[in-house]
Amino acid sequence: MTFIRYIFILGIILIVEKVYSIDKTENSDSLSSIVIVEDGLSEVDLNLLISKSFKTSNIDSASLYANRALAQAMIKDENKKIAESLFVLGKINLRQDSLLNARDNFYQSLRYTDQCECDSLEASILMFLGKSYVFQDNYSEAILNFMKSLEIAEAINNKVILSDLLDDIGLVMAFLTDYDQAMVYFERALVVNDEVGDEKNYATTLRNIGFVLQGQKQFDEARKKYSQALEIYTLLNYVPGMSTASLGIGNTEYLMEDYQNALISYMKALSYAKEIKITSKVSGPYILALCYNGLGKTYLKLERFAEAKKELQKSVDLCDRFGIPGSKANAALYFSQLYEKSGNTSLAFDYFKIYNRLSDSIINARNVSQITK
Repeated sequence: MTFIRYIFILGIILIVEKVYSIDKTENSDSLSSIVIVEDGLSEVDLNLLISKSFKTSNIDSASLYANRALAQAMIKDENKKIAESLFVLGKINLRQDSLLNARDNFYQSLRYTDQCECDSLEASILMFLGKSYVFQDNYSEAILNFMKSLEIAEAINNKVILSDLLDDIGLVMAFLTDYDQAMVYFERALVVNDEVGDEKNYATTLRNIGFVLQGQKQFDEARKKYSQALEIYTLLNYVPGMSTASLGIGNTEYLMEDYQNALISYMKALSYAKEIKITSKVSGPYILALCYNGLGKTYLKLERFAEAKKELQKSVDLCDRFGIPGSKANAALYFSQLYEKSGNTSLAFDYFKIYNRLSDSIINARNVSQITK
């Protein structure tokens, strides 16, 4: 598995996690408490607040209340509220893996921000628009929107947006193998996250720095960053982070040919991954597939072929179920190596053809996304 594909898959997971957690207003214990506490709100604001309260528990209800807010804002001709409602709908679309609808709502929202003084909202919309392009591997459009967001966020010194945005820009730079620039943005993200006290984002940036150091073959330093991130995630009991940081540690140990410890780290990552609530086809299943592939390739190095086959088959089954071509391609490559080592050249060749076909489809999809912006 190439490092750039690994960091792309993990990077998508990170950005998806942020889509689910960026709102600082988390679920309320009950809708009645919202109505009581926020009794003075307008109908538009109340519906938006209720929509956000449903963002993890009931996505259909979240969409219903956001659309109500939009309709009311349209009737009252309140440009800022229309922009806010469209933005909330766009984020709901992202959670539903509906990228085109999300992007349409974001662009509509931006048109309304041009008619009101709402710089923070505009910066947030541009940031999420950039995320939507990352999901389609369209880095040029992602960077364009991220940089527009950055210009506004810096001008108004909105550190909450900057803490997330700087890390996203660093990830895209890493996707493009511009590691020096990636590190510049990651270091800036660490400073801002420390200032705003966002421990989870701080840990995520440490983990991302680990990805870059791993790509630069600085394995000891990469493992230190992953371990620091894991320590913070554990204190926060943030399971997706605990799993992916453990994956990072396992990958550095694997690359250092420390296969026994890599096996232990991948097993830890898998145990955490099994605790993740699957709220999207992107998050939990992607992490699980990476864990199974990690175990499979490590058993392969240890010539424990039966165990390697078992773990790789779990990865393939998961990828087929949720549509994860990148991890399936890697599993096919490991299967090819497994059968070559066990003397079954026919099956080895069959799996290598599957690997090539999936890899080509990923490259072609990437090229199409660049052409059809």
